Parts: sequence; C-alpha cells; structure tokens
Amino acid sequence: MTRDAHSPSASGRRRVEQRPPLRLASADPASASSQRRVHRHVARRPARRAPRSRRLARLLVLVAVVCVLAWGGARVAIAQTDAAATVTVHRVQPGETLWGIVDRYYEGSGTDIRRLIKDVMDANGLSDAALQPGQTIELPPAIE
Repeated sequence: MTRDAHSPSASGRRRVEQRPPLRLASADPASASSQRRVHRHVARRPARRAPRSRRLARLLVLVAVVCVLAWGGARVAIAQTDAAATVTVHRVQPGETLWGIVDRYYEGSGTDIRRLIKDVMDANGLSDAALQPGQTIELPPAIE
C-alpha cells in the first residue's frame, strides 16, 4: 500500500509535502536592479480620502473652536468695557441736592438730567430725591 502526501499516517497525522525554497529569478546584480526599476514605475494607489463622517467631525470641531474663541474674545471686550465704566461714589455734604450732584457730575453728557436722576435713584434704591448729609450714593456712568 502506498501512502499519499495527504493521507493520514499510522500515527493519525498528515504528512506535509516539502517544497523547495523559492529562488530569485536571477542572481545577476544588473538584472536585479532592472527589476527594482520596473517595480518603481508601478502605478501607486491614489491617496484615500477620509470617510465623510470623519471629515464632518473635523469640521464640527473646527466650528466649535472658532465659536469658543469668539465667545472668549467677546467676554474680554465686555470685561474691559465694564472696567472702563467705573461707578463713582459721592458722600453727600450738608445742603446738597440730588439734582445739584447729578448736574455737577454729568455736566456735558448730553443726556436729559431727569433721566440721569432716575438712573442714580435706581442704582441706589432711593424712593425719593431726599438725601441726608453723610450719606454715600453711587453715580453710575452716563447712558447715552
């Protein structure tokens, strides 16, 4: 009985056929370099584009970064404006009236004095224009 290369042996294992090692087409260095040259000129695959979802995700991240930077810049601008618009504190002297104080501090603002008096009263929580000597009042920046 002859045994085939793929038939089980007596021990139950298959015998694997041995193959000779692969040889290069030529051992000549000149022909090897010509094979390399041919290999260099083989057309390469075009670069794959990122999937649409990945491109969309990158776009969304970019938009989010731009929005955060714009929001931060606006916050800084508002903070600088608020710092420039400081509130003046005035201690009321005997004989001073709210009308006289407002007229002196907001002179030349171009805003109606009645509106300025109302703004000062609102800023200080005053129900009427009566002031007491020694009282401190806040004079907010004039709103034009």
